Amino acid sequence: LIYFKDISDHIIAVIDTGVDYTHPDLAGRIWTNPAEIPANGLDDDGNSFDGLALVDDVRGWDFANDDNNPMDRPVSPTDSYYGHGTHVAGIIGAQGDNGVGIAGVFWKTRIMALKVQADADDAIEAFDVIAALNYADRMGARIVNCSFGGDTASLSEYEAFDASRQAGVLVVAAAGNNGVNLD
Repeated sequence: LIYFKDISDHIIAVIDTGVDYTHPDLAGRIWTNPAEIPANGLDDDGNSFDGLALVDDVRGWDFANDDNNPMDRPVSPTDSYYGHGTHVAGIIGAQGDNGVGIAGVFWKTRIMALKVQADADDAIEAFDVIAALNYADRMGARIVNCSFGGDTASLSEYEAFDASRQAGVLVVAAAGNNGVNLD
């Protein structure tokens, strides 16, 4: 059992479609990598791993597109996947008492944006989820939210989730999407 006395001091990673880090309810809640110098083209903190060159990962990482911009952005007006990560991040940590939008559950937490679903794509690759979990663990997230589902079991993903658990990271995941039994 993992118990968090004061969640406001913790980083919560949102592994999803990205997060609109400019949103007025989220901009002040977005985690920033303290060891990374923005826009200098270098991996200042040396946190690259598994062949990923994590250059300028100031706000997190976009594992679906292998770049440093985990923005949740639409490709077209009918893009049904756009906004899911921002929606989830808002429920978790939207700034409260500011007269804008909603108030999240944890007003003072920091959101680490980790994008694993490419724009206008309905698929999430297991290796992107695994890399995002590894990143979250390495960069200090204490809670990871994975609000997505799938229809196949993956031993590699299971091992990555188990490694997070063993590192003391609480992983909150969707269950029962599409009524699929993965037991």
